[in-house]
Amino acid sequence: MIVRPEDWQQLWDVIDDEFSRSAEKGLSVIFSAQEVETVCAMKMLQAGLKVRDVHFSTYPVEDYTQLRATMNTLLNGSDELRTVFLMNCGAGAFIKDLAPPSATNVRYVVVDSHRPVHPKYNDANDTDCFLFLAPDDPQQLEEIPVRNEYDDITEEERAFLEQEAEREKQEEEEQLERDGSPSPAKRRKLEQQQDKQQYRQQWRKLKDREKLVREYLEMGSSYGKPTPLVMQPLAEALMGKVDNTLLWPACVGLTDQWIHQRLSSQHYGIWYQQLKDTVSSNDVNQAYANQANNIGKMPSGLPVISAERDYK
Repeated sequence: MIVRPEDWQQLWDVIDDEFSRSAEKGLSVIFSAQEVETVCAMKMLQAGLKVRDVHFSTYPVEDYTQLRATMNTLLNGSDELRTVFLMNCGAGAFIKDLAPPSATNVRYVVVDSHRPVHPKYNDANDTDCFLFLAPDDPQQLEEIPVRNEYDDITEEERAFLEQEAEREKQEEEEQLERDGSPSPAKRRKLEQQQDKQQYRQQWRKLKDREKLVREYLEMGSSYGKPTPLVMQPLAEALMGKVDNTLLWPACVGLTDQWIHQRLSSQHYGIWYQQLKDTVSSNDVNQAYANQANNIGKMPSGLPVISAERDYK
C-alpha cells in the first residue's frame, strides 16, 4: 500500500500498540549503506526512537543480494508480530518477494528515494507493506501501475498458460481448415467461441500487463523526495518537537541529492523553502523575533538556512 507521510502518526500508533503483544518489543531497521541521505534519515529515526525508549536493531546492506540474505536471516521461520523498516532500499523490488516464504505476521515499512517504485506496492488492499510517497515527489502515484492478479503469476504458471493458449489457437486453426472459407454467420460464431477460450484470453491479458509494466520500468532509474524529508513528520511526532537534531540531517540529506544532481532545480527550491519555513517557525526563533528590540536581528546561536554557492 502506498501512503502519504501525513499518515505516519496513524501507522505508528498501530505499531506502538503491537509492541505489548510482540515478543520482539522493538523494530528491525534495514538500511542502504550507499548514500549520505540514508545516514541522515537513520539519525532522525534513531533520535525519535530513543526519545520514546523503543528498542531497535539496525542492519546495513549494500545491494539486493545482501538485502535478501539479511531478510532470510532475520525472518526465516518467524511468526512473531514484528515491524521491519527499510530505509532507502526496497522500493525498486517488492519487499515480500525478497522475504522468506515462511515469514508471517511481518509488517514492512519502506522509505526509499530510489525510483521507479515497484507496481506491486500500488495495492490499496495490502496491509502488510507500506511504502511512503509524498504528494510533491517527482514520481506521482498516478504514474505507478495498479497491482493486479497477473503480477503474481509464477514462471511455471506463465509457461502453462502459454502452452494452453497455443493449444487453443491450433484447435481453432484446425477447425477453420476443416470448414473451409466460413460464411459471415459462421465467422461470427467462431469469434464468439474465441472470446470464450479461457487460456487465450488470459494469455492476452498477461501480455498486455507485461507490456504496461515493461514500458513503465523503461522510464529508467531516478530519485524521489529525499528520505530525511519523508521521515521528518514521523521524527517530529516521536520527538514531540522540532530542533536541530531533526533539521540538520534534513538539510544535509537535501543537499546530498542536490550536489549529486539527483533532483531538479524546481524540486530543490520547493524543499529548500519548506525547510527554511520550518526553521523560521521554530519556537525559539519566533520567541526571539517577537521581542521588540530584536526585530530583524538573529543571534548567532540560532539556526538559519540560507542559499549558498552551487557546488554541483
